[in-house]
Amino acid sequence: MIQEKIESINRVAVEMYKEAIQTNNTSFENKALQIIKDINFINELYKKPKVKEVSNNSDDEIKKVKRKVPLWMKRQHQYNYIILSTYMKISNNDEAPVLLSNLEKESGMNSMLFYRHYNLMKNIFEKNHAKVFVEEKEKVSLWSPVTEFIIETFKNE
Repeated sequence: MIQEKIESINRVAVEMYKEAIQTNNTSFENKALQIIKDINFINELYKKPKVKEVSNNSDDEIKKVKRKVPLWMKRQHQYNYIILSTYMKISNNDEAPVLLSNLEKESGMNSMLFYRHYNLMKNIFEKNHAKVFVEEKEKVSLWSPVTEFIIETFKNE
């Protein structure tokens, strides 16, 4: 069902793209091309096998956070650093609540890119970035086992 819907949307986008080329409408051409790219990305995600969640071993994840976050501080162009530093800024170092939509907006990243990386920062999976966030009812906060470590790391930045 989902696969059929993805293919249907892709067909319509390709038709729009062709028509935009024929009418020399570069604005619609670029938009249709972006839709096609996004649909292909979603299609690839849909086809990938679901990642198995690693046993919920918090100790291992805490070690991962303590290993990775200092590396992010040295690589400030990385998306994980951008998201975490944006959170620290708008939350006043975890003092104020942050809405997920505000974090996305303030990060300056496009939605697809933001969520791709953000989701790898709020779940414990084998190949996640490192769990630093929890989310409850659209409110984002630091994951409690690593809150102090992250705050200290950012204070020493």
